[in-house]
Amino acid sequence: MGYNIVTDPPLSTPTKTDIAGWIQNYKEQFIEQNHDHTMLSLVSPDDSLVVIGSPRLSNSDEFYVIGLVNSIQYSESANVQPMKAIGSRRHIFARTNSPVQGSISRMMILGGNLYRALYAMTKLSDPLADRNAKFAVGANGEDSSWYTNLEEDLFRIPIGLGIIYNSPATIAEGSATSVGAEFIEVCSLVNRSVSKQSGQAIVMEQVSFMADRVVPWDAYAGPDFEGGSYANLTGSMVG
Repeated sequence: MGYNIVTDPPLSTPTKTDIAGWIQNYKEQFIEQNHDHTMLSLVSPDDSLVVIGSPRLSNSDEFYVIGLVNSIQYSESANVQPMKAIGSRRHIFARTNSPVQGSISRMMILGGNLYRALYAMTKLSDPLADRNAKFAVGANGEDSSWYTNLEEDLFRIPIGLGIIYNSPATIAEGSATSVGAEFIEVCSLVNRSVSKQSGQAIVMEQVSFMADRVVPWDAYAGPDFEGGSYANLTGSMVG
């Protein structure tokens, strides 16, 4: 007959999220959810996706899949100032937000580099595309597959960065669901580095960025996600 781990009842004791239920049989309990399903339910980098959109999520109606990204990380923080009033031992906390900070690493390949992929959705005017006379005409234009020089005014234009988190269970059979998704708004690049050495199998490039905020995102609700597909404008990357 077989056992369907997704649809059949759990093999072990049901999960518990409360103290009283857990203590009754703590040696057999699962916490929060059935642990037998973890290889299907854990978020996996293999099943997740990183995309580029407009600087603000509200203006994003199409997205570009960045491609051979090996790592991405970001952090949010807040400035919290503790204060006390004379005559009280209790603390008062004042708070304000700080910029988001992060980085992206990507393998270098024949074709578009990381700068080019990040700006695949940005429409360029000639004054921005060809400002630097040291470049051949169009070297940083829409038809170029390779962008460089962080000094260029192009990189004064912010971008939006979307992360879609998936597990094998949510992405199975192309279902239009995800574990969750978030959109990092108004990302501005602050650093680029390239790493290579003798005997190294690949060349890596990395960019660091600052951003305004991270907002929740219903990633499959937009027009480019109908039928579970993404709009990948690879044609614009051809030099």
